Amino acid sequence: MMRTLQAAAAICCSTLFTFGAAETHAASITFNNSSCAAFSVSGANGNFTLNCDGGAVTPANVPSGCSVTANPNSLPVGGGTVQLTASCNGTAASGFSWSAPASGNANNSSLGSASITSTTTFSVTPSNANGAANAVTTTVSVAPPGNGGGGGGNNPENISCSGFSTTHVLAMDWNSAQVPQGYSSQVGGFSDGEALVVKFTTPARSADNQLGKLSIVEFDSGGTVPRTATLSGTPCDFAQGLGLGSQSFGDVGPRFYFAVGTAPFYSVSLRPNTTYYVNIKNESASGARSCVQGVPCNIQFTLSKPSGL
Repeated sequence: MMRTLQAAAAICCSTLFTFGAAETHAASITFNNSSCAAFSVSGANGNFTLNCDGGAVTPANVPSGCSVTANPNSLPVGGGTVQLTASCNGTAASGFSWSAPASGNANNSSLGSASITSTTTFSVTPSNANGAANAVTTTVSVAPPGNGGGGGGNNPENISCSGFSTTHVLAMDWNSAQVPQGYSSQVGGFSDGEALVVKFTTPARSADNQLGKLSIVEFDSGGTVPRTATLSGTPCDFAQGLGLGSQSFGDVGPRFYFAVGTAPFYSVSLRPNTTYYVNIKNESASGARSCVQGVPCNIQFTLSKPSGL
């Protein structure tokens, strides 16, 4: 940064200049120091000091127009995995440096990822041969407990399925103002050798031949995972279910159609004011384990209610 000072002066070569009133000759001083973000003049009565005001000076031609995006930019209770992408639409960047908890991709530094359990702000610094630009940030929100859209942990029955290392219980609220949804990540995850039991209670009234749907899809999962699931009146029932239309073996996206009251063919008839269970395990149709040990195989569960209920 360059500044010109008109004063009665004696010129010296440091960043501190003192001017006296001994002689009065007009002088012009030009001072240039790339370490100074700005200059100021202090003093009075003929004695002046030129001050170098510190501060970071951004080098020329560093990356510009940079931003970072997150996918997803919000997560349910319990958090999950976030994929991050940095880019610059002005002066290009040749590299990106991610701040914890994000980790950069070894083959492409513009990509990052992280697993989080609470709302987190991510920061990345773009750079090129001319230096580093200012860091850019983005924030990913994680829903607090109780805001899971109708699902949450609730196991007053102490459900524990035999033959599994852990049984997770996800309770759905039929009366939720939103479409009731729940996530296995809300109740501790869903991994190899574990059982997940989703429970819900039908309303007190029926709606004959009006179909609803229970659906299971991958969410924050380590890959495509075949699963076995049953809709049953009993927790941990992985075999019988409620008969025709209530069993799914080795499907990557199990779903069950139902009605509260009389049900159409190949859908399940449920009774009013009754608790039911969807029992899920990570196994193929042959009974082989389908979730890799140590890798999360989480799901999203959606209860689509029949019309009128």
